[in-house]
Amino acid sequence: MKKLLLSLLVAPVVASAGTADIVINGNLNLLNLTQTGAQVANINLQGNSHNVGIIQSGSGNHNATVNLQNQGGGWDFNLNQSGSTKQNYEFNGACYNIARCNATVTQP
Repeated sequence: MKKLLLSLLVAPVVASAGTADIVINGNLNLLNLTQTGAQVANINLQGNSHNVGIIQSGSGNHNATVNLQNQGGGWDFNLNQSGSTKQNYEFNGACYNIARCNATVTQP
């Protein structure tokens, strides 16, 4: 079992386990990505001050696509996909709220 534990602040660093395609354009972005098994994550952070936590675990081959834009405020975004059934999740969000935007998704 492979495990990917990734924390990013400003600049991305990628370790190998599953697949992770990460693009970050901005400053003060924090990404915590944990993947076990053959999971796929596509993450695109545009702008500053996003806090993102993604966990993909279990024997299901999970896929996550997350595109976040700061159009006045950063995102607090959390996604947890686990279990033996394949799960796909796509989130596209633009935050216009100076007080931040929030989204939390759990798919057990």
